[in-house]
Amino acid sequence: MECFPAHLRLQFLQSGPGVFKQMDEPVLIIVDPSNKRPLRISRSTHVVRVHKAFRRNGKCWESGQKIKILKGINNRNNNNAVYATLEYFFLEGFLGDDASGDAGIICRTIDISENDGCLLESVEENPKFDLRKSISVPINIIDSGKCLAVDDCEWNEQCQKRPSSIEVLNTRQCHELGIESLLPDETEIYANDVSLSSSEIVAVVRPTTYKSVTMDLDQKYVMKDKFEMLLVITYSTNKRPHDKKNVYAGRVEPSSLRDFHGLYVFKPSCTSHPLFQKAGVYTFTFSIRDSICEKHVVKVKVKASRDVHTLAHAKKISHHNLTTSGTRFLKSVRGSGSLKKEIKKLEAEQKAIEANLSEFEEIRGQILGSLGKDKIMAYVESKSDCAGSLVMKHLNAMRGQDRHGLMANIIGIVAHMGTTPTFELSRLFAEYLGDQMLAVVCRDYEDINLFESYDESGRLNPNFALHMFARELGQSINDRYLVLCIEEIRACDVDKDVEGKLLFPDPTLPDGSTPAGFLGYAVNMINIEDDHLDTKTASGCGLRETLFYRLFGETQVYETKKDMKRAISCIKDGAVSMDGGILRGNGAMSLGCLEPDVIFPVEPAGNRLSENDMRVMKRCRELKLELKETIRELVGKIKSNESDLERFYERRDLYVRFFVRLSSIYMV
Repeated sequence: MECFPAHLRLQFLQSGPGVFKQMDEPVLIIVDPSNKRPLRISRSTHVVRVHKAFRRNGKCWESGQKIKILKGINNRNNNNAVYATLEYFFLEGFLGDDASGDAGIICRTIDISENDGCLLESVEENPKFDLRKSISVPINIIDSGKCLAVDDCEWNEQCQKRPSSIEVLNTRQCHELGIESLLPDETEIYANDVSLSSSEIVAVVRPTTYKSVTMDLDQKYVMKDKFEMLLVITYSTNKRPHDKKNVYAGRVEPSSLRDFHGLYVFKPSCTSHPLFQKAGVYTFTFSIRDSICEKHVVKVKVKASRDVHTLAHAKKISHHNLTTSGTRFLKSVRGSGSLKKEIKKLEAEQKAIEANLSEFEEIRGQILGSLGKDKIMAYVESKSDCAGSLVMKHLNAMRGQDRHGLMANIIGIVAHMGTTPTFELSRLFAEYLGDQMLAVVCRDYEDINLFESYDESGRLNPNFALHMFARELGQSINDRYLVLCIEEIRACDVDKDVEGKLLFPDPTLPDGSTPAGFLGYAVNMINIEDDHLDTKTASGCGLRETLFYRLFGETQVYETKKDMKRAISCIKDGAVSMDGGILRGNGAMSLGCLEPDVIFPVEPAGNRLSENDMRVMKRCRELKLELKETIRELVGKIKSNESDLERFYERRDLYVRFFVRLSSIYMV
C-alpha cells in the first residue's frame, strides 16, 4: 500500500440524482492484487479512494451504521436478509478521474466480530488495508432499495438470533432421538466401560436467547441455520498431557431426526485408536467455521480398566493366591490359540482375494489397454535414475503388507494419485504439470528426513533410505526431485458437492457472461484413484483440495485456444485448451508442442464403457476394498497376538522372580 502526495487529493464532487458524493477526506490506496477479487473491482484498477461517509440520492451513510440487505450476499443466506455494519465506501481511480469508475461498500456481516472486520490503518504514514472477513457489495444495492438502515431495536433482535454456543446432547437427549451416544455423560470413566456399538456424537448450536439449563429438547432453542461444524478429537497420556495426538477430525452439516432440525451428527471412525480403550485424556473440540460462536471443549479422563485395578490389588495377596492367579493367567494364554486360528483364516482370505483380484485386474488391463494404471506404472518403474521410479518399486514390493518403519508415510507419486476420463485430458494435464508428474507425495515435512541424510560436511549419505534402496537395485538418483507433503499444503477452503468436486464459481467476463468454450476447472476434471479415495490429512482434507489444488490451483479448461484467449481477462491461475493451448497465468504462455512420456491413467466414464466392462471395473473396486479391509483386520489380529505374548512373558518372568525369592526364604 502507498500513500499519495497531498496535491493528488483533488476534490471529487458531482451533482444530479444518484451520484456518489464525498462527505470526508478520502484515503488513496494502491490495491494489492490479492484484494481485487474480494473487492469486486476490475483487474485494470490500481487505485481506490476510501471514505468513511458519503451521500447517495440525498441520504447520508456512514461507517458504523447498521444496515439490512434484502437479498442474500453470501452462500449461507441466499434467501434471507443479511444484517451488517457499514465500514468503508470506495470508488475506483484517482480524485478527478472520470466518474465512471465502480463504487462499492465494505461491510461486516452480523456474524463476524469487529476484530475480524476490515482493517484500515496508517503504518509509517502509509495506509495499510486488509479486507479480512468483511465483504464487498456494489453501491447499486442502495439505488435498488435493497439496502435499508436498521434501528437499534431490530438490530438487537437479530443479535439475539446469532449462534452463541455449541452444546453436546447427553445420553438421555440422544435416546429421545433414537441414538445411542458415544460420548459419556461422566468426565471420568474406566477404560472399556463405553460400548463401541454406539458410534454417534450429536451437537447443536444454541442462539443467544438460550439461557435455560433445562435438559429437555426444545426446537426454539436449537438453531436450524446451515453452519459447518468441525470436531477434532485428540488423545494424550496422563503422564504427558501436552503431547496430544490427533485421532479424528471431521466436518458435518446439520441434519434432521424425528422432525427435529439442526442436529450435527458425527460418526468418528477411529480404527487406529479406538476411543476410551486406553488410559489418558480424550479431548473433543467442537467449532463452527467463520463464526463468532465460541468453541466447545469436552474432556473425558479415562482411568485404567477395572481389570488392571483388580490385578494391582491381587499383587498384595498371599503366595497361595498369587500361585492360583498365575495358574489362571497361564490358562488364559491358551486363548491365543484361537487368535492364531483367526490369523490363519484371514491369511487364507487375503490370498483368495488377491488371486481373484489378479484375474479381474488382467481383464481390466485389457479394457483400458496401454493407458491403464498398471501399464503406466510399469513404464515409470522402468525409468532409471528417477526417484519416482524407485518409490513405485518400493510400494509394489510392499503391496499386500502393513507398511511401517522408514518408508511408511510415502503415499506415491503424482501420476499414481489420479485418473482422467479421456486420453486428451491425460496428455494435456501431464504436459501442463511437466516434471511434477513424477513428484513424490508423502505425509509431512518430518518424512522428508527419511529420504536423504547428510554428513557434517554437507555431503549426501548414499547409504540411507531411498539412495540405499537405489543402490541395492543397481540404480542411482543423480538429479533433484520434488517432494510434496499433503499435511503442509494449505487446503482449498471452498465448499464441495456430493462428488467431492470444489464449488468454484464459473469465470465471468466484464459483461457478466461465462466465457464461450469453458469446460470446467482442471482440479475437478481429475478423478482421485480408487486406492487413494480415503487418503486424507489429519484434519480430514482429501487429495483434491490439497495435492491437486496445489498442482492446478484454479486452472481453467477450454475447448479451443481461441476460446481461451478471449477469456484471458478472467483467467487467474492459468488455463489449458483441448487443442493443446497452455496459458500459465501471470503473463506466461507455453508454446511449441511436447508429447509427455508419463501421463495419468485413463479410466473412461461409465457412459463410454459397455455394461460388462462396467461390471468388471466395479468388481475390481470392490475387491480392492475387501483386500484393504482384510489386511487391516489381519494386521490388528497379529498385533493383538504379539501384545498378548508380550504380556504373558512379562507375567511369567514376574512369577518366576517371586518364587525364586520365596524359595530362598524357605531354604533359609
